[in-house]
Amino acid sequence: MSKIKIGVSACLTGDEVRYNGQGSEDKFLNRELSSHFDFVKVCPEVGIGLSIPRETIRLVRKNDEVRLVNHGGDKDFTDKMQEFSVKSAERMKKERISGFVFKKNSPSCGAFRVKVYNEKGVTQHNGSMGMYAKHIQEKFPWLPVEEDGRLNDPGLRHNFISRVHAIKRWQEMVEDNLCIQSLINFHKTHKYMLMSYSQVGLKELGRLVANGDGKAIEDIAHEYLMKFTALTSKPAPRSKHVNVLFHLMGYFSQKLDDFDRKEIVETITRYKDGLVPLVLPVRAVSHYIKKFKVEYLLEQSYLDYPEDLCVLNRL
Repeated sequence: MSKIKIGVSACLTGDEVRYNGQGSEDKFLNRELSSHFDFVKVCPEVGIGLSIPRETIRLVRKNDEVRLVNHGGDKDFTDKMQEFSVKSAERMKKERISGFVFKKNSPSCGAFRVKVYNEKGVTQHNGSMGMYAKHIQEKFPWLPVEEDGRLNDPGLRHNFISRVHAIKRWQEMVEDNLCIQSLINFHKTHKYMLMSYSQVGLKELGRLVANGDGKAIEDIAHEYLMKFTALTSKPAPRSKHVNVLFHLMGYFSQKLDDFDRKEIVETITRYKDGLVPLVLPVRAVSHYIKKFKVEYLLEQSYLDYPEDLCVLNRL
């Protein structure tokens, strides 16, 4: 099977394209994620013709408008960056990327808390996005997005990888045959993933795919995708994982003897108390689902994770 494609700021792969002529290699990205994902690399600053090395650039608010300028303020790259962003977004669409990892703090690529200055060079706030990253997120509001550094957090890492796989399944569904039945199947496959975020949200999406209002499939799909994106935007809490695990256990609990039932309950409880990682109860539940051939659960995305990335070992 071909790897999932994600967009990546080129400097994070080690490409020497930064303002100082160096790269900014992210070891997790290159040594682990590269085994599962194909990287579609981009450096917006080089893309608009800036040299390597080059003068630093920054976001500056001028007359209620944020502009992308050089450190001295006498060169404005806003229009060039906007033009490049439009063309790059088309490329990302053709490449069918399912996620994006941006370079933190970058005035072009930063996805969170990028500094914006006033014309005197004083920081106004740290809550903006880089100009290129902002365009990509506006063009693809459903796209899972992260930054280097943040992927060192186990919860954010697991959340990003899970969402990327979900979006890839969504893209394949749309390309293959978007209809009510395919949307229902997608919802079923992601039932317990969604439950790990919110049972209320799961039920809301369930009502949407039931299509009681008789909406057009394109409208239902768009609404579903936006709500799915909002629901899964933050890592699922431990308590919700515990709830999912006990729900899954309910499918085969009566088939267990007292010893095995007690063992799996204790494993889930130890995870609840923070004594063992999520991978242990998930493996235990998966074992019995396969043993008793619980067909409904065999294709649940919640249980389908890349073991070699060890994402559940750190949760």
